[in-house]
Amino acid sequence: ERRRVFLLRVRSLSFVGGAKGRDTGGGAPLDWASAEGGRGYRFEHLLYQSEAMAQVVARARRMAQSDAAILLRGETGSGKEVLAQAIHYASRRAGGPFVPVNCGSLSESLLESELFGYEEGAFTGARKRGKPGLFELARGGTIFLDEIGDASLMVQQRLLRVLQEKRFLRVGGTRTL
Repeated sequence: ERRRVFLLRVRSLSFVGGAKGRDTGGGAPLDWASAEGGRGYRFEHLLYQSEAMAQVVARARRMAQSDAAILLRGETGSGKEVLAQAIHYASRRAGGPFVPVNCGSLSESLLESELFGYEEGAFTGARKRGKPGLFELARGGTIFLDEIGDASLMVQQRLLRVLQEKRFLRVGGTRTL
């Protein structure tokens, strides 16, 4: 079975509410705030002025109806995670968890054990019963992998396998999950 991956290039988004962000029309910064009660951003929270961003948001709404992996590209601070949340909450996975992971903030070994989990005895200091990874915790929902280009090539290769096969092994594991 072929898996589709969609590409959306995020230039910049702004949101309704409190903190500052750039607008997409080149004008003054607009404001944004955490969405209702901290339950995540929705498409109705997004404000944009340019036709290009209107097209990105329209395409994102369509992608939300797909089970395909979606690649969001854009500069740091352009709103990729917020757009990912909007896609998540408009999808069939909205009832599941939204799990954001900043791949650039963790070392290779820590990122691998956090993403894939580990089995008992996989390394010194491993928990007695092992630990589920973020992919397991995101089951039925969405995992958002931010700054994936900062991860090592080995971790990126494992991530590609997960995206293609929808299966993985815990660190030190022998059973495919």
